[in-house]
Amino acid sequence: MANDTDYNLLVPTRSNHFNTCFYCGCIAATHDYAPPKQYLEFYLATREPSEFLKIPVCNECHELVKPCKAGTLDERRLFARAKLAKKYDKALTIYDMWTTEELATLDFSLRHSIEAGLKLGAETTERLSFAGFDYEAGGVSQLVAENAPLRFDVFG
Repeated sequence: MANDTDYNLLVPTRSNHFNTCFYCGCIAATHDYAPPKQYLEFYLATREPSEFLKIPVCNECHELVKPCKAGTLDERRLFARAKLAKKYDKALTIYDMWTTEELATLDFSLRHSIEAGLKLGAETTERLSFAGFDYEAGGVSQLVAENAPLRFDVFG
């Protein structure tokens, strides 16, 4: 069975990212493994792409990536993002469709619900746009490029 000595700990190179989930930017509470511990023997035998990293993650991302069998950090991060987007799909839809200016015209119960959706949608959007952070693992430093937000110009 695999143990922690088979994996290199992913350590942020900047102190402001200590105890930060690599996948979404929340507070890290546990670790994910790339590849998952239960598939370590498979990855060693087949030499499939894998990085053997112990990754700081929040509890929610840890639960979301449990079914993922991928062995690389990027594949696992994309899997976590897709699961987060699916889990908070309704909040993201509210965030995209409503503005705070429109809330004044609504009755109390609907306004309260839409406000909650806007808040959760904004938080989820921030988590989905988190690009990770520069890190060191096994004596090798890795820079993580920040994703520039996509901007579209429609009709000029």
